[in-house]
Amino acid sequence: MSSKSSTSVSRRSFLRSGATAAALAAAGAAFGCAPSGSESLSATGEKADVADLNEHVVESDTAILEGRGRWQGAPCPKGCSLTCSPCQYVVDNVPVRGKVVDYFEEDDCNRQLRSCHAYKVAREWIYSPSRIKYPMKRKGWQPGGGENSNGQMRGKDEWERISWDEALDLCASEIKRIYETYGPTCTISFISMGGSIQNVLNLMGGYVEINDTISCGTWQADTSWWGLPFYGNYMGDDPQDWVYADYFVLASSDPVFTANASGAYLTAAKEAGAKFVYVGPCYNQGATQLEARWIPVRPGTDTAFWNGVAYEMVKLDESAGDVIDWEFLAKYTKGFTMDSMPDDAKLQECYQGYLLGEYDDTPKTAAWASLICGAPEQDIKDMAAIMSKQNNVILATGTAAARCTGVENYPQVIYTIGLMGGHMGKQGNAVFYNLTAMNYVTKAYTGARGRAASSIQNPLKFEAEPGVNLAGIPSVGRNLIAAPLHWRNMLEGKYTSYGAHSQQESPNPYNSGVEHDINVKFIWNGCRNFLSMSIDLFNAVKVYRNCEFVLTNAIYASTVARFSDIVLPVPSKWEGSFDHAEYAWPSGTVNRYYGVDFVSANYPVCEPMWECHSDDWISREIGARLGFDPDEIVATDAIQSYFNCMAGGVATDEDGTEHTLLTITQDTIDRHGVELEPQEGEVDFEEFVEHGGYQYPRSKDDAYAKRYCYQDFIDDPAANPLPSASGLWEIYSQLKADNFNTPDFVDPETPMKPYPNYYEPTIGYEKTFSDWDKQIKGDYPYQFFTFHPARGSHSDNWSLVGKELYPHSLYINPVDAQKEGLEEGDTARIWNPDGGCILRRVTLMEGVMPGCLGLAESAGNLDLDESDPEHWIDRGGSANVLTPAVRSNYMPGLSGYNNGIVNIEKYEGEPVPPDCERDIFQIEEQ
Repeated sequence: MSSKSSTSVSRRSFLRSGATAAALAAAGAAFGCAPSGSESLSATGEKADVADLNEHVVESDTAILEGRGRWQGAPCPKGCSLTCSPCQYVVDNVPVRGKVVDYFEEDDCNRQLRSCHAYKVAREWIYSPSRIKYPMKRKGWQPGGGENSNGQMRGKDEWERISWDEALDLCASEIKRIYETYGPTCTISFISMGGSIQNVLNLMGGYVEINDTISCGTWQADTSWWGLPFYGNYMGDDPQDWVYADYFVLASSDPVFTANASGAYLTAAKEAGAKFVYVGPCYNQGATQLEARWIPVRPGTDTAFWNGVAYEMVKLDESAGDVIDWEFLAKYTKGFTMDSMPDDAKLQECYQGYLLGEYDDTPKTAAWASLICGAPEQDIKDMAAIMSKQNNVILATGTAAARCTGVENYPQVIYTIGLMGGHMGKQGNAVFYNLTAMNYVTKAYTGARGRAASSIQNPLKFEAEPGVNLAGIPSVGRNLIAAPLHWRNMLEGKYTSYGAHSQQESPNPYNSGVEHDINVKFIWNGCRNFLSMSIDLFNAVKVYRNCEFVLTNAIYASTVARFSDIVLPVPSKWEGSFDHAEYAWPSGTVNRYYGVDFVSANYPVCEPMWECHSDDWISREIGARLGFDPDEIVATDAIQSYFNCMAGGVATDEDGTEHTLLTITQDTIDRHGVELEPQEGEVDFEEFVEHGGYQYPRSKDDAYAKRYCYQDFIDDPAANPLPSASGLWEIYSQLKADNFNTPDFVDPETPMKPYPNYYEPTIGYEKTFSDWDKQIKGDYPYQFFTFHPARGSHSDNWSLVGKELYPHSLYINPVDAQKEGLEEGDTARIWNPDGGCILRRVTLMEGVMPGCLGLAESAGNLDLDESDPEHWIDRGGSANVLTPAVRSNYMPGLSGYNNGIVNIEKYEGEPVPPDCERDIFQIEEQ
């Protein structure tokens, strides 16, 4: 039986009742039918009788035609890495209609960004019945620790509403008690991007930070070792240039489906004649729309595939010529051949020698690669021809292939393939990595002048005595607990810190390992659902239940909120208060790696609802009760910080000259109560907000394109060196090898090579066999891969429409389904070697590789069936119950979210309902 939470509510009763929150009722009123005979404005601005309009026009249409509100920028609640320039029409503090920016005339060079499916139902997220409305306390929890914690009831208990004063007092007193009793090593927190919550914890003495690659996988290693600017600064190609490509290769990427902002540019490239190729384990929706050729590659085996492509390029060059750009390699790279080795090389080995099998007697032929990756040999050979220097090729890789165990070399091999064909710094050519879809350095951006919260260093993060790692780089012995073993380490009470890969710090060398004790008693979760996003979920639940106090700031009744003791309601990204004391305003620090020609305007859609308060307000209030100066925790109020960023926004001319982006008038300054000097810029701030942002005007073959894709380096490599030791792209990188070989868990018999070789992952395709040589499958014959769902981002967002349109099924090839006796709509039981087990409904899909299973990440809230205490089942189907808690070969903190191994069977117990018919989890007073 499923252990349904007592705080859940039937979907049908929710739809029948109509008695949701007041804000939801207000939003519903805005969607009601237009009254007969009322007046509105026609498209030309003249008065028109509603009866003259389409009889199905709803009240939101009428409100827009009558001009009762205004369009304005509204940050997408999904929170993906690429904005689609979203807007909402807001009437009396209620959003009634969404769109993307369309204020400018679209042409071949100035294209409107398209929104993805999730944004179209964004209002459902904001007015979700699962919103946290008031401070809530778990009934079975009392302060003081010990039996008062009643931790075994986390995730099952009932809730009671408490006042803000009581909640804040309880939080402060418990934090103080726990720190005084156990010290800072008793605390973990997951808000690794910095912020006010960390500032409170750091003032208390620090906390143990979890080091996990999460979204970016091995791209979070320091790629400057072999020549790329560190982490994200190299997302550099101009989409205006895509129309000149002969081929556009999408590697483990589905930009059209999961984040459609780049769709117009991709479509333009297709219409201009570019042929699309998709490489991955499933023929996805983006590949379908772009009519891409599918080359199937098993999860975690991409490095083998691309090495096979590289070998066939060498052989094709030998037989036909003009495939490898030897002149390009000689001028801009090191280590492809023995006569181009970098000065610091320790091995007498080069990449070409590895491909030819000179060091292991195994040439990396198409046949060798095909056995591992599953791509037909002819596909591998065809890709070698596609990557020839004779073609203009854009090779764009997503992050899924890098979120596997054993893929430390994936980023290097992707760029090596591009370098072999000379596909850099030339029109219609590029190699780049993208986070969710297509990210680029923008020509206009905001955020140059500061952030909302000050940054206080974590005292626990660094050891007192730095050492030097194998690469000769000082290693300060960062005190971080590394995924994917972190939950098990917490249960054991010991962990080893090997250093960090960080989005903020570079260089980030690894160390040999420093042992630490840990005794987790307190967890403070920011607004992230880490009990669905984190690896090894069943052990994570055990850690949570062992704690004395779990505090969560949450928008929704997420899994992590339901496994807490006190839940504090925070506003969504659409909510912002004009009261400076609330510290609630959408972020003004706009990521400058959004759409290349567009900078987005974030502005409040509505006031914070119910009793929601911002993270910064909460941190200040708790910090003050702990005896700290609130201004040390959050130095600048959110509205002032926002306008500091707006005032610091810049626009860039074709020659690289930067100038002020926004005009900010005294009227705007006075209306928002901020301290600024009026300024003149490219566009007025009020217009900027009303339009939802600013589209930077482009013209065909303008000078901007030349500023992308390493053009300065290509023109003069000596004057513009890359960050590697040689200043060139290093196909052989000694720094990479030495850093990866430093941790003491690395097998000394198989050290990391300086070039991008393939090696057997600790968990991967090879582990699905009991006998690899005889190709006999073992107890876990299937690999699963995860993908970003179309209906939302991870599991923090709620949409009934999204659940109905995009169910989170088990996607399986019909051949495998028949073998396992599974039919469409059946409930399948899926389990891994570590005891993780989930249920999902079956969807048959011929576009999934045989032997592979597709699972949209974070199907929803964890729904534990604990009827058998030794064998839990998640009826909610969370993919991260199955992700392997196994360390990767070389990289601390690299989690295998995309290549776990499992077995499946038809489930004979109570079937799971379709996603849209599941109960809606809530945290409300009982």
